[in-house]
Amino acid sequence: MKNKYLLLFSSLSILLFFVGFFLFVVMPDTLVLNFGVLIAAIIFSLVCLILERKRIMSYLSSTHWKNLSSAFISLFLVFCILGVVNYIGVKKPLIYDFSKRKLNSLSEQTHRVLKNFVNEDVEFIIFSSATNKLKIQAFLNLYNDHSSHVSISHVDPVLRPDVVQKFNVVQAPSIVLKKGERSVVVTDMRELEVTNGLIKLFREVDPVLCFNMNPKFNDSSELGYSALINFLKNSSFNLKVVDLLKASEIPHQCKVFINWGVERNLLAKEIDMISKFSLAGGKVLSSFGPMFKDDNYKSMRKLYADNGLKIENDIVIDMRNHMSGSKGSAPFVSQFDTLGVNHNRGQRVAFTLSNSVLPTNENKSNFLPLALTSDDSWAEKNIIEVLADTVTFNDGDRPGPVVMAGAITVEERPRYIAFGNSSFVSNKFLSLSTNFTYFLNILHWTVGEDMLTSLHTSIFKEKPLYIGNMQKNFILFVCVIGMPILFLFFAIFTYRKRRV
Repeated sequence: MKNKYLLLFSSLSILLFFVGFFLFVVMPDTLVLNFGVLIAAIIFSLVCLILERKRIMSYLSSTHWKNLSSAFISLFLVFCILGVVNYIGVKKPLIYDFSKRKLNSLSEQTHRVLKNFVNEDVEFIIFSSATNKLKIQAFLNLYNDHSSHVSISHVDPVLRPDVVQKFNVVQAPSIVLKKGERSVVVTDMRELEVTNGLIKLFREVDPVLCFNMNPKFNDSSELGYSALINFLKNSSFNLKVVDLLKASEIPHQCKVFINWGVERNLLAKEIDMISKFSLAGGKVLSSFGPMFKDDNYKSMRKLYADNGLKIENDIVIDMRNHMSGSKGSAPFVSQFDTLGVNHNRGQRVAFTLSNSVLPTNENKSNFLPLALTSDDSWAEKNIIEVLADTVTFNDGDRPGPVVMAGAITVEERPRYIAFGNSSFVSNKFLSLSTNFTYFLNILHWTVGEDMLTSLHTSIFKEKPLYIGNMQKNFILFVCVIGMPILFLFFAIFTYRKRRV
């Protein structure tokens, strides 16, 4: 009877140990189940020890046990040495990428950033669901493998809305790069965006953006721009408001002068200050919009025309790709720029009641479109038709695709940037977060923070191979631990068989 119980309990303990091992490999997150199975296996093993305690005590006093324990101690010391070597290998791994396009490793530019910029601890906080967590973490592990300063954590935005609000995360998935009290939000899961985020995080001085005075910057209503100002502050820009009516010049520390949402005709004195700022190397960024009566942008249109950009007083209509209910007057951007400042990956960036932007004849080669409509669009010259709800394409209209935002560049760097509309980043469109991301990308490009644009390469069929936690655990327990132990027992069995 005793032998039957011994056989039963020993079989159950062995079975439960194997099941527990399998659960830890396949389902590492179910800790209650895994440890429950392990504890049950240990209990059955203890019962077996109690049932066979006399034979076990007799064996422990034998010479065979002494020799065997000595061999196990030696084996344990060997495993300790291997463990130290493995630890050193984990801390300073040698990484090789065998893919043809090197898609499973970081670029040389990123290596330089990690070496030259990242000299303090940085936490990569992933804001995503559990479904996307493993894939994003596998990508960020490339940074962790090359820098001991990088650590990775995860926050579920549904379970922790307080943390989402703290870091002003507006979409998921997103990555927050945190260093001390500073943080940068990255919404695009690409190496370019993450590495540029590191550059912004570690820069010594925040770029200064100077805005022409506009009361709407403090307006929290739908027509105000208070949300835009908060986004810019959270992106580590230094904001400064300049009242051109009172100032003698635009401050030299300004990287960009932004005339945004100012619906009045600027005086000659103001235009002269903006022109001098540009001649001194400053960047000028302005928004326009359709004028149904008097043109309040006349002086700014002339300044831009003198510097290579024509902003027509018309309305862009796109009958194929527009916001619901707008009847084509609120187009979605169908094409972005060719430099990679923004990318067309299903982003929904909307311009409402926008002017068209085009280059003067002598500046066509330096013109960079930043937002284009579809082919089924046009620039409506008779803007009264929009008010009368009788808009149609006529002979006098300019066929699409139509540019709604563009820049005059010098050696691929912007000098003058024009948007045919300003309200697309007003508080009214706060829920359309891609509008704000689009605008922020252009600002980062304008101040020269797109240091890694060379990372944009052609799209190939190869895809990066990401190994998840389950695959890593399987490799560790089966290949690294399991196979050596199996061969060890096979060697002992063969040795004992030969002795017999």
